[in-house]
Amino acid sequence: VLALPRSFAEFRRALPGKARSNLNHAANVARRTLGGEPELRCFSRPDELDELVRLSETVARTSYHRRAGFGFTDSPAARRQLAHALARGWLRAHVLFSGGRPIAFEHGLAYRGTYFGRHTGFDPAFAEARPGVALLLRVIERLCDERTAERLDLGVMDTQLKRTLGGLPEERVSLYLFAPSARGRWLGASRAAAAWLEHAARATLGGTLARRLRRALPGAR
Repeated sequence: VLALPRSFAEFRRALPGKARSNLNHAANVARRTLGGEPELRCFSRPDELDELVRLSETVARTSYHRRAGFGFTDSPAARRQLAHALARGWLRAHVLFSGGRPIAFEHGLAYRGTYFGRHTGFDPAFAEARPGVALLLRVIERLCDERTAERLDLGVMDTQLKRTLGGLPEERVSLYLFAPSARGRWLGASRAAAAWLEHAARATLGGTLARRLRRALPGAR
């Protein structure tokens, strides 16, 4: 989770020297590869739903998320969720363009002072330009300028980029409530069993991989 300062310039000044240099390099690579500064558009009005979905789907169908079977998909359920968030003023969707062509997008929710990133994706044809990083920096800049949120939730999983941005880690758990009925107890027991099996599988797989690594690399510890 990144605490958003009052301005993008303040955000950059707060970064360690190496992190600031890395982000400057990424921005320069994007401009050089794309032949100029990419254009950013923000969608936050209900009447922009159709255009937002069309542009997002244009990028999403080429992304690795789609090939992996997850991420944004133009569906009735997705449209209902977006329309619901737009109607309540929560949605802040961003699309990055190069030469008029959408190359990356992110759907986020600004709620109670925090901007939560949701679906994202980029066109792999532009991977050399690192459009995902370029988009995230532009989103941070816009959030700082508009003051629509005080914090940016960078999502789960630890990555080098999140450490570079200086986000503070938060631990979270999933809470499941089951009805005090026979069906509820059965669902609760099934959930507990599935969680135990997943934990055991991860532990076993992790140990197996570690042993294989030690055998393959005698110097590994």
